[in-house]
Amino acid sequence: MELLKSNRTLKHKTLLALALGCLFVAFPLRAQTPKWADKARKSVVKITTYGTDKQQVGEGTAFFVDETGVALSSYSLFKSADSATATDFEGKVMPVELIMGVNDLYDVVKIRIAPAKKKVPALRLAETKPAVGESVVMIPYSSRKKAESVTGAVESTSPMEGDTYYTLSLIAAPEQYGSPVFNEKGEVFGLLQPPAEESDARNYALPVTFGISLSVSAFSFNDPLLNAIGIPKDLPATREEALTMLYLTQSNPADRTKVADLIGRFIERYPDDSEGYKMRSNFYSSLFSDNESLLLVERDLKTVMELSKGREDEAYYHNSQCILNYAVRQDSAARPFKDWGYERSLAEIQKAIGLSPKPLYYQQEANIYSLMNEYAKAYEAFQKVNASNLASYSTFYASSRLLRAMGDTTSLALSLMDSCVARLQTPYTAEAAPYLFERAEMRVAAGQDSAALADYDAYERCVGKPQNALFYYKREQTAMRLKKYDRALQDIRAALRQMPRDPALLEEQGSVFVSMARYEEAVNSLEASLSYSPNRPYALRLKGFALLQLDRREEARQALENAKDLGDPVSVQILTRFFGKGE
Repeated sequence: MELLKSNRTLKHKTLLALALGCLFVAFPLRAQTPKWADKARKSVVKITTYGTDKQQVGEGTAFFVDETGVALSSYSLFKSADSATATDFEGKVMPVELIMGVNDLYDVVKIRIAPAKKKVPALRLAETKPAVGESVVMIPYSSRKKAESVTGAVESTSPMEGDTYYTLSLIAAPEQYGSPVFNEKGEVFGLLQPPAEESDARNYALPVTFGISLSVSAFSFNDPLLNAIGIPKDLPATREEALTMLYLTQSNPADRTKVADLIGRFIERYPDDSEGYKMRSNFYSSLFSDNESLLLVERDLKTVMELSKGREDEAYYHNSQCILNYAVRQDSAARPFKDWGYERSLAEIQKAIGLSPKPLYYQQEANIYSLMNEYAKAYEAFQKVNASNLASYSTFYASSRLLRAMGDTTSLALSLMDSCVARLQTPYTAEAAPYLFERAEMRVAAGQDSAALADYDAYERCVGKPQNALFYYKREQTAMRLKKYDRALQDIRAALRQMPRDPALLEEQGSVFVSMARYEEAVNSLEASLSYSPNRPYALRLKGFALLQLDRREEARQALENAKDLGDPVSVQILTRFFGKGE
């Protein structure tokens, strides 16, 4: 930015200095228009940009640097535009079809214009950089029969990102910015740019080579500069980068039309590459339910099979996945499409398994069986995955869930859950939290309270924020069974901070205090519980027992009598023992 300011800003210029400076400015010399100008002007076009309402928002200049329609222009002309057209010297109008790269700092955009013919007249690039003092010629867009030109000279040069930025003694009108600047041989070397301030009597030229070097990368789909333009973006130059862009866009398809357009252009560029057809069929089968889209998916699946000679198992797997994409959404579809359901998806993956029994294919089979509620078959398929190098925490977790869905009461389901947790990243991250919590619950059910408490603690650390009252109550119960009363009190108090008037939590706090022989505090907590819910037999019994320990016998007797009246059998035993009376 400092480079631009230093090259393009004249500070504290006096009127005298301006007048003297004008002596060195080359004014338009139209009589000296070079012979090659008529040919060169055919490469210069007028750009008209439009907003989303189809109303014109700007007009400027661009010029071809490639026979396929690649051109350079000003980024500011395209910013906020939803579409654009290019008008050539004969008045033919061509659409701007792609944005191929941008740089807002130097205000340049690389575009592709859909050519009216197979080839467009591209300018010849300068082989050497013009030196200071050399004459230059700017040729603007013109629809006249003869070329117009403005002559000047290179006043100074500055280094710019491995290239050269030019200061020109040349006067131009605002509508001529973006025009090509040539050396005396008729070779283009610069794109005309305006001064930073109106008081600056000079103009500038950005090196054409810098604009040509602009490109789109794999991560450009979310580039705010590119997305400020509504015109479709180009794919990256290499197949690998283009595929990466497509993978990234499909993971977050915010704009279905743009994603579909990108995939379509990948297929157009690489018509014999099965990946493009795989991506499109996967994308459409995941999001669309209309008949036209699904027929396109069906055609793409056929193309994938034709392009997968020697790898038919991969094509069958892809068929299965696309059909499954649709099948899991079938309830919301307008109507079923042919036989595209779980059974067809299963049949396709079993064809793949028949050709090559890969763990990935067994995992797909297991997923389909799970969706069909055929748990035994799903479990059998997952066990094959678990015995392979594809085994992961998710496959062991799925196996454990399937066993429990089948009513398994052995320790096998828990051991599978242990295998799941053992494959989680350590130290544990937030991703591990739900698995740790579920194993804690399973360990509680299996009577493994000490291990369960460790899982609850690990879960809380993973989540990294306070939990709800139910979590603290569950962990408090586990700590109580382990006679870890201090831990239990800590958790029940944490639960009460969230639900201070909950009678069950207050009752449980009273129980903890009784276990700790803190009877005064127990009575206070239990009375608070009973104030919100008077008919709680357990709270009354605990209160009676605590009062006995405090030698407040009459109050104790009354509390125990009330518990007995509510059907609490243990209170009867306490009354008999301490007061010699039963029912």
